[in-house]
Amino acid sequence: MSNKKVLFVSKDAHWQRYRNEVLGELTKNYDCEVTVLTCSGIKDYIKETSHLKYKVATNIASFLGVLSLFPYAFYYILKYKPDTVLALPNSSHITELLLSFFCKFTSSKLTYWTHGYDHCRRPAKGFRGLLNKIRVVIIEKCLILADTVIVFSPKGKQYLQQKGIVEERLFVAPNTLNTNKLESNYNSVVLDDVAAFKEEHELIGRTVFLFSGRLRSGKRLERFIEAAQHANNLDKIAVVVIGDGEMRNDWSELCKKVGLHSVFLGEVFDDKYLSIVFKSADWFVMPGYVGLAIVHAFSHGLPILTENISFHSPEIYYLENTINGYIFEEGNGQEWLSFIECISCDSKVQNEMSSNSLKTVQEKASIEIQLAAIANAFGASKRV
Repeated sequence: MSNKKVLFVSKDAHWQRYRNEVLGELTKNYDCEVTVLTCSGIKDYIKETSHLKYKVATNIASFLGVLSLFPYAFYYILKYKPDTVLALPNSSHITELLLSFFCKFTSSKLTYWTHGYDHCRRPAKGFRGLLNKIRVVIIEKCLILADTVIVFSPKGKQYLQQKGIVEERLFVAPNTLNTNKLESNYNSVVLDDVAAFKEEHELIGRTVFLFSGRLRSGKRLERFIEAAQHANNLDKIAVVVIGDGEMRNDWSELCKKVGLHSVFLGEVFDDKYLSIVFKSADWFVMPGYVGLAIVHAFSHGLPILTENISFHSPEIYYLENTINGYIFEEGNGQEWLSFIECISCDSKVQNEMSSNSLKTVQEKASIEIQLAAIANAFGASKRV
């Protein structure tokens, strides 16, 4: 069977490298070839393969700020006639939205890859509220015109069904990372390396909370730090922080001020070292916005701790409260304090939740589940 030709039209090609890995695994395991057409630069970490290529087009709307329009996409479709055109619908991505009409006059099928619903908190009133309503209407109209729609979660599918898209055109591909690689790295870590890391950073005998991601205000790590300062076991806990950003100095100074033992590692790109750090921790803490970090944590057996806020990414549906993590009420420092003092140091609870976290990846967030759904939407078969 010949490969399905897929054109992925995307304003940005440097979106987190995870998507590059997903596309690489997709083309390796299923009979499809993907060309990514973008109007952004190609970063060094973007890797091409024999079945995954990248092309750069000119954005003629670059002078309009966030808007993008690269007409070469339409020329490419007419000339090369891909079986499927894949796109991410966004109100500022003019090219991707116009494809909902353009592909109707070509032999190429259009597949949108989307959350399916607006999971962010946005203004509901005034001029900005009106603009948001218009934005939602435009995107939903485009989704209805697509041949198939890939959504990140069952909630997205349910929402679009309510909007009139028939179930046969909807495919749930859980948004995830290359979980095979993550779990392999996790399982390859030896205990001596963990012990050495803990000794180096004075973590032995402490309950270790890990934060990994961009150090920005929306992550709200100060919620955990401020609660920890009142804990009667403050001298028996520590926070390890991976990443960099504008909040690094603020959070580091806050830890010093309250007497919380902290280790700020900066950005870490070495996968083996990352897995050593993750395996040295007991809990993954992210009070604010949770995205794909939850998959990274679960793939290393780390239960996640966060707050019940309205703007988590769709991946939050992997979290089952008290099963593989905890969801505290927004801004409730007492709930954080109670957990830190009474539950965090209970090895039996941590071990059970750790096992449940790994099980969640296998049953809900594995890359195999994601790839199978994407390939199904394309009509691609498993490579023999």
